[in-house]
Amino acid sequence: MSLEEHAMTQSVDWKIVLIDDEEDIRQVISIVLSDEGYNITTAPDGETGIRLCKELSPQIVITDIRMPGMNGIQVLETLKERHPDTEVIVVTAFGEMKMASKALKLDASDFITKPLNEEVLLIAIKRAQNRYISRKQLQERVSSPDTTAENHLKTLTKHRSFHKDLIESAMDGALICDENEIITALNKPMAQIIGYSESEVIHKMHLNRLFSLKEKERFKIELREGRYGGKNRLSLYETSLLDRSGTSIPVQISVTALLDKDQ
Repeated sequence: MSLEEHAMTQSVDWKIVLIDDEEDIRQVISIVLSDEGYNITTAPDGETGIRLCKELSPQIVITDIRMPGMNGIQVLETLKERHPDTEVIVVTAFGEMKMASKALKLDASDFITKPLNEEVLLIAIKRAQNRYISRKQLQERVSSPDTTAENHLKTLTKHRSFHKDLIESAMDGALICDENEIITALNKPMAQIIGYSESEVIHKMHLNRLFSLKEKERFKIELREGRYGGKNRLSLYETSLLDRSGTSIPVQISVTALLDKDQ
């Protein structure tokens, strides 16, 4: 974070709305965030949370995915339509990578998994703060008549880099590939599973290296046919990965192919 961003972060009166139908979770998170100096307001359901956001204009919203009535994805969609500058952190159950991927595609700033870890929660909020500040700076620079194309590019590049860092919040092994199936990001749990360092993998390794030929073909067929969660998705799909030594490791994975809207 630059000195300018740090100063802006410190100067903002950060308001957070927490939406969760479990009272004990609302209480615990409220205590943690209040102790950190955040102005925290809670809501027991999505409809109440949306009303609070209209009244309070929080910079950050934390919402559970699984709630009766309006669920977290619906909350996210509504907020992005009505308050597009609001950063939304979604809370998913352990292993719900499909829901997390959908939330990121809808412009959530981050996702965290239950059971909640205080350190991971605070990291997610710091990222949301940085993203909020970055967005505001971009808006100011775009509206400034003396903004150069180079400055625009630097800001946009920084803004997009947040999503590549998000998987570090996941407790499960996780990775991201580009359209050519080159691995562009992975977290430490995944690096430990496959036995490679991040520097050996990122932008260097093809996804094929992690599958036997038979498993890769089966993986592609099931992803295309949609029997495990829908087309271009796999949910709790059982397969095996090859580690550095070539040993086959049984795993259960969730996958989402994030496509452009015109594809």
